[in-house]
Amino acid sequence: MSNWRSSAVTADIAQAFLKAIQAAKMQPEAEIDGRTIAEWMVWAEHRLEELDPLKQWSREHFTTLAGINGWSS
Repeated sequence: MSNWRSSAVTADIAQAFLKAIQAAKMQPEAEIDGRTIAEWMVWAEHRLEELDPLKQWSREHFTTLAGINGWSS
């Protein structure tokens, strides 16, 4: 699996995790595995930001894309 696909899968999992916590309406101070629900939510939000390609891409990425002359499937 390519790196961007792996990141997309990880982002999907983090997004689903965050939505599940929000839907469960758990008490923010409740603890699971040594972290509060609030801490887990912050972790998932940070993970999603780390995986957002538009926030992480640099000029180098766009230069590489500009050099592509054809696409393959």
